[in-house]
Parts: sequence; structure tokens; C-alpha cells
Amino acid sequence: MVTPTWWTEGSDFANAQLLLPHLGDPDAPVTVVEYADLQCPFCAQWASRTLPDLVEDYVRAGDLRIEFRGMAFIGADSEKALRAALAAGEQDRLWN
Repeated sequence: MVTPTWWTEGSDFANAQLLLPHLGDPDAPVTVVEYADLQCPFCAQWASRTLPDLVEDYVRAGDLRIEFRGMAFIGADSEKALRAALAAGEQDRLWN
């Protein structure tokens, strides 16, 4: 699993929530944390069926913030995909 050092407990940035890839208002009253392997078919189903409705109904209204926690447990390609997703997140392109 790829774990950025700033996610690790005990690191200087362990509590720096704004560094995590997120979508929505940081001050939203509710936060959903998505744990996903980018090769997981169930994760893909959630991303294609549920995520769009949450964004449309709650994120855009400022009521919900979604944080992404990538995992790589299916195989080597999961790690490559996660690295690409995290790099996209650093460029504010993860959710595009």
C-alpha cells in the first residue's frame, strides 16, 4: 500500500487534514472519507453510481466534504494508479 508520509501517525503533518485530497468546503458540517483501491470493482461502482449524487446534492450545497484515502491492495497496478491519483490530487485534478 502506498501511504504518503504526511498521512502517517506521528509525522509532522499527521493532523493536517487540508493536505489530504478532498472535495468540497473544508467547513462543511459532514465529512465522508472514501477508502478506495482504484482497481476495486466495488469502489468503481460507488464512484460511478453514488459519488455523482453526493456531489450534486450535498457537496455543491456546501453540506458535505469528501476526503479520499487511497489504498493499494489488489496488485502492483493498484499502486501505480494510486501514485497517479495522488499526483493528480497535488495538482487539484483528482476529482476531474
